[in-house]
Amino acid sequence: MNAIRNVSFPPIADIGRMTDVETMKRFTVLALAGARTSCAVSPPTVGQEYFAAAVPFCRMMAEKDQYLDREILVSGIYISTPHGGQLFGDCDTSAIELRGSLNLPDDRAAWRVISRASKQVRGARIPIVLKGVLKAWSGPGITTSSPYWLERVQMLAADGKNVRRPPV
Repeated sequence: MNAIRNVSFPPIADIGRMTDVETMKRFTVLALAGARTSCAVSPPTVGQEYFAAAVPFCRMMAEKDQYLDREILVSGIYISTPHGGQLFGDCDTSAIELRGSLNLPDDRAAWRVISRASKQVRGARIPIVLKGVLKAWSGPGITTSSPYWLERVQMLAADGKNVRRPPV
């Protein structure tokens, strides 16, 4: 390693005029190593301004009558399920289903964050912000753990820096 540190390299402008093959090889190896380390960063936060404006999931569920059948900007924790996704928070309220088109063109950046975080942590719990309409089942036949869900969901923001691991 010390040998690499003591090697002097020509300025970037002179790279095209290099004739010393060993110098060119060393420069290429270091450049590739630098590129590899700069790509190994944690997933970013996309749409950070939405987090400040969103109603937290637990507050929405505590005051659900106020938000029922209305479009809402809500923040919570996203978990992927075999049949879609669910949203929950740090309160005792059970998770609610997400229904609608979660892959609209304007939320592709948020989906990239979720995809990257999900690959790094199996069963990742990812902080997100969604826009949707809170709905409730009325009448018999409730087949889910929660009679509430978000409909016409559009993902707006995802925080890849604060991903949680699933409980053991």
